[in-house]
Amino acid sequence: MKKVIFSMMCLMAAASGRAQVSFGPEAGVIFTNYTGKTNGATEPTKAMVSFRVGGVADIGLSERFFFQPGLLYVLNGFKVDYVVSSGSCKVHTLELPLNIGCKFGKPGGDRFSIGVGPYLAFNMGGTLKQTSYGTSESMSIKIGNDANTDNLKRTDVGLGINVAYQLSYGLFIRGHFQQGITNLEPGGDSNNSTFSTNSGISFGYLFGVNKKGKK
Repeated sequence: MKKVIFSMMCLMAAASGRAQVSFGPEAGVIFTNYTGKTNGATEPTKAMVSFRVGGVADIGLSERFFFQPGLLYVLNGFKVDYVVSSGSCKVHTLELPLNIGCKFGKPGGDRFSIGVGPYLAFNMGGTLKQTSYGTSESMSIKIGNDANTDNLKRTDVGLGINVAYQLSYGLFIRGHFQQGITNLEPGGDSNNSTFSTNSGISFGYLFGVNKKGKK
């Protein structure tokens, strides 16, 4: 995975000198969850509604193909519901998606696109909250690799796919799905695991696109 990310970064550097580039903000609603096992038993986590916000660059490699890195703040997490108690987990994450894709339709007009690629994410901290019999308590999530003291690893790597529709003047809407492939459980194994996942829809705007949609 590191070799894939490095290769894509080199591709971006080589192409950016001659490519047409646009950039802009992106924000949207996500459904986020952490799935996994404890001592071989699947954890009963549920997805929660959250958000992500940041910026994205669009680097044209040709009239059809493009490279699209981004930098996003993502509030990941999950929730659990039991008979007499409930809980939630929120994790503050800085994410770097590295997508490469293909655009369909006539250059300069409205275009549909599909993209795939890896992402690299850094967990910066978070909070666990539990409510039982009407009483609530919370604690900070400890980030690190120590199985005795930490709750979640700092670095996450995963894969994503997205589809988007961009109007000729730069406004776009995107749907995405991402799946983490890093076991985020400190000291984890196949019977003790935590994997991140999220999907959602977002809106954005690319500056550097003229009125005809050409960069």
